[in-house]
Amino acid sequence: MTDAGDSGAIIVRQNNTTATGLNFAGNDSETIANPIYLAGWSRQGSIRFDGGAEIPMFSGSALPVPLSEPGTISQMTSAGMEALQAGTGIPSLTGIALNTRELCSAKEPLPRSRAIGKRYDTNVNPVIKTRYGEVRGTVADGVGTFKGIPYAAPPFGANRLRPPQLVAPWRGVREALTYGPKPPQLPYLPPFDMLLADLAVAGEDCLNLNIWSPDLGSARQPVMVWIAGGAFEHGTGAEHWYEGSRFARDGVVCVTINYRVGADGFLCLGDGNANRGLLDQVAALEWVQENIAAFGGDPGNVTIFGESAGAMSIGSLLSIPRAEGLFRRAILESGATHPVMSAAAALRVGQNLAEKLGVAATREAIAKVPLDRMLRAQAELNADLAAHRDPQRWGEEVVVPMMLWQPVIDGDVIPARPIDRIVAGAAANIDLMVGTNTDEWRFFLVPNGVIERIPDEVLPGAIAAYGLSVEATLAAYRAENPNASAGDLLAAIQSDWYIRIPAIRLADAHAKNANTSPIYMYEFAWRSPQFNGLLGACHALEIPFVFDTLGTETEAICGTYPPQQLADTMHAAWVAFAPMETAVGLSMTLTAGQPCGSMRPRRSWTILAPRRENCGNACVSLNRTQQT
Repeated sequence: MTDAGDSGAIIVRQNNTTATGLNFAGNDSETIANPIYLAGWSRQGSIRFDGGAEIPMFSGSALPVPLSEPGTISQMTSAGMEALQAGTGIPSLTGIALNTRELCSAKEPLPRSRAIGKRYDTNVNPVIKTRYGEVRGTVADGVGTFKGIPYAAPPFGANRLRPPQLVAPWRGVREALTYGPKPPQLPYLPPFDMLLADLAVAGEDCLNLNIWSPDLGSARQPVMVWIAGGAFEHGTGAEHWYEGSRFARDGVVCVTINYRVGADGFLCLGDGNANRGLLDQVAALEWVQENIAAFGGDPGNVTIFGESAGAMSIGSLLSIPRAEGLFRRAILESGATHPVMSAAAALRVGQNLAEKLGVAATREAIAKVPLDRMLRAQAELNADLAAHRDPQRWGEEVVVPMMLWQPVIDGDVIPARPIDRIVAGAAANIDLMVGTNTDEWRFFLVPNGVIERIPDEVLPGAIAAYGLSVEATLAAYRAENPNASAGDLLAAIQSDWYIRIPAIRLADAHAKNANTSPIYMYEFAWRSPQFNGLLGACHALEIPFVFDTLGTETEAICGTYPPQQLADTMHAAWVAFAPMETAVGLSMTLTAGQPCGSMRPRRSWTILAPRRENCGNACVSLNRTQQT
């Protein structure tokens, strides 16, 4: 593994040199003076600089850098920084290392980076011509926003339970001022409905997307497409947390999408018609390829990123032929290439649904069922699964993860297990970032109080269900958490089994074939103060830090005073990943809050060598894995 040196540093290595990776330029007329200090570096191609020299982290002018080696540049102009952000690099740049020790103890938030796009006339609502017709958006603070643009036809009527169909062209200008409908889906159950509220209502024209752009026209900015999570049963691109204006502010065209979930998205009846939710995502990415240039985006520089089921979707997209060429890099947050289910297990679920509905197990029969009855039947199936976890009835792939709806290995859309295809070389040309949160599964056990009601007697059966050695697993987890309750231990085991280990396996699989397209791993370890501090660094907690949307309906999960400095830093890392022409050699460690620790992924990790070096108050680390 590449060593990033001191755990308090942000460092980008490229071709055995070091270049600034977190300077997102403003404009030539302004320099924002918030100093970050250079540190002494001498590792793996880095340059040792004079210690203590001051350097603005965000600048639109010049960076005076006292260097101790001759032949290196002594300043970086705003044009140079723009070139670096665009991924073109600066040939004369030998290296700069930025130490963030000051960031860990800074009392004031770091200044926000700025979009490099033109400023719009806020009195004019821009109109953009797409392949299917014109759309009118809005402008605020220099960001053009377009919401509810259809990328596929409404999946109802003759299109019900079919793959996505092309949008019918429209005449005149279509208003894209508000979020469009979301796909029909079950509501979140209490108390999770208070943690994961969205902004859209269900409706027929639900296959739509939203765009935030810093510069319309021919700017060719990097593009990031967000695929939301929700256990393949919930989800929409219209949520407070997913508001994409901060990405646009920082020079990225951000797109969030809807896709079908539940039975409408993933019901499989063995008729060659499966994985419609994944095909929706492919259709959205095809729309981006055809139209995003008109919104200032570069169709050749697309990053897809998602969380939970969104990341699991990306794990499948990495492997399926229909998605080839639609994106250049991907970020998977708290999800990997698992879960997927066999066609046999999917057919069992389909048969159970048909029986619940009282109709034949055919597309034609089920498509005629009214939506409200379909959703009630899905809720009833969930209750049945929770009460009767019988592998003979449901299949192991359903009972163990407790998920009725998943991508299906149908031999067509998904030809084989995604992890196997990635081991065989699929996605070898895709730059990848994959990571997890320290306490993923506490999200599902703390808000409802379950974690406090789990007796010791439950642990052996739960561990055996995951195919693990009961004695060895308990010994390993108890050794690291000697004062943990049974609920704490189960949360740690489930975090590793469901999320952490699949992420490491994906990183290992990608590293076997990706000689020029690297894989990075991160861990998010800031602990939420909510639920008396029991929530920890739980599932989904990183999302408002990634989008830099703290304070926008995030209090229920993040508390009243989450660390904005950490959001500044984490968001900047995601922005930095998107525009790079090549990310070979990238290694970052991002920290905020004292004391700052670090997690270093090791290829030898297994479920029975659990956990990591503890990170104190807050830590995000991102390191490149290396084939050994």
